[in-house]
Amino acid sequence: MVNIGKTLINEKLPDDDPLLAYTPPCEDGLSVYITRKQSSRLTLEEFKACYNLIRLTSSAHYKASSVGWVPSEKRKEMKHEHMWYLLVRKNVPKPNLEAINSESRADWFTSSEISPQPAPPAQPGPVVGFLSLMFTHDDYPNDKIVCYIYEVHLGPSLRGSGLGSHLITVAETLAKRCGIGKTMLTVFGANTKARRLYERLGYVKDPSSPEDRVVRRRNISAEYRILSKRLEA
Repeated sequence: MVNIGKTLINEKLPDDDPLLAYTPPCEDGLSVYITRKQSSRLTLEEFKACYNLIRLTSSAHYKASSVGWVPSEKRKEMKHEHMWYLLVRKNVPKPNLEAINSESRADWFTSSEISPQPAPPAQPGPVVGFLSLMFTHDDYPNDKIVCYIYEVHLGPSLRGSGLGSHLITVAETLAKRCGIGKTMLTVFGANTKARRLYERLGYVKDPSSPEDRVVRRRNISAEYRILSKRLEA
């Protein structure tokens, strides 16, 4: 694994970067924002939310494979010290302070006696999706640094909103800004919907991906595929 420093990540993807703001074309007008965090900085609430999204959307694929669904191993992988997260949070409407103040104080004070009230501390919205990534070395003989996308998961209300594609674009942009020319990811062969999405985004089968097998004239597809994409400078 490669430790791309926190300072460099924060510099290449600052809090005010336009890529971190996204309004999905949802009928309910849902808007979200994206924050980036290293695994060691995740709160318990954030970690649980990410884990539960993986369990909800992918545990069936794990259970159907030879790998199996092993919660302890998945949590260990999620906590890797070099893992970075793009957390998708639901925007929480700010309270109408004027209405609150007038309703709660107007009967007790005159307008001249009411002093401006401080805004309440901002409360982060719930985590409704995430992408996790790590900077690591490509397989021999390339051995160059790549950006490996480990997980991309969205809550039910965000599926089909284009947010998954946007998260991948953010990861690719961060990689390019850090001087990295290749992204990689793993997808279960049975997860055709995800595989088609990655292929639409320009991902192709990587040379390191396991090959299908022919057994008694039957083609046995590999359980998972490793896909990659070359990034233009």
